[in-house]
Amino acid sequence: MMKKYIFFMLVSFAMMTYVAPVQAQSKNDRWHIRQGNRMFRHGRVDDAATEYLKAMQIDSLNPQALYNRGRAILQKGIKLSSSEQTNTMNEVDSLFRKADSLFVAAAQLEVNPIRRAMSYHNIGWIYQKWSKLEMAIEAYKEALRNNPNDEETRYNLALCQWQLKKQQNKDGNQQDQNDQQNQDNQKDNKDQQDKDKDKDQQQNQNKDQNQDQNQDKNNQDQNNRSQNQQGDGQQDQPQMSEQNMQRMLDAVNRKEQETQEKLGRAKSASQSRTLNKNW
Repeated sequence: MMKKYIFFMLVSFAMMTYVAPVQAQSKNDRWHIRQGNRMFRHGRVDDAATEYLKAMQIDSLNPQALYNRGRAILQKGIKLSSSEQTNTMNEVDSLFRKADSLFVAAAQLEVNPIRRAMSYHNIGWIYQKWSKLEMAIEAYKEALRNNPNDEETRYNLALCQWQLKKQQNKDGNQQDQNDQQNQDNQKDNKDQQDKDKDKDQQQNQNKDQNQDQNQDKNNQDQNNRSQNQQGDGQQDQPQMSEQNMQRMLDAVNRKEQETQEKLGRAKSASQSRTLNKNW
């Protein structure tokens, strides 16, 4: 993947820059590089980048011109990112991308392992700045393959590896937290459903109990009304005094006595008639 990207960058540079005969103008491109180096040391990064571009226009495949121009553009991006100006992130990102493409091309063309390692080191630094830690690690490793004694690159490599491990652990912990949260949510939902079910059952039981209590109360009220009605009926019946009862008994006795007397007279009369007839 990296080789295809480098090849593409080389073709792009060949198309964008004018290639003059190197034999006739080899001194001129070196001269521009030396001019650019002096300007860069004095902090004139824009002017230095312009001199390096002039060297590339003479020889577009000069790895030193490519690397130095990339370094000047990278320095401009770093300076801009540390300023207090607002809305500069897009410009900084664009400068870093230009520098990255120049370093990639320089690393592919450079035959000196020390200078090639410098290009890969800067590529790794840009990827690290973009938080593309895996790509930064690969670039730092490539730099150490070309210059195993570069302690700064070794430090940056160890730092990226530590940052990547920390990020992976954080992502793993976040995933574990998400899984735990999902399990807790499912448990809470189940508990709530069980509570709702128990609540419904309790409400139904209370409803049935209330209905039974109301029915018992209605039955009790009905019994009370019946007893009251019966009690009222007994109270309506007239109570007879002893004097009235005595009078009634006396009247009955008199009537019975009269009846007996009538029967006696009728019997006597019947016997008289019979005797008279016989005679």
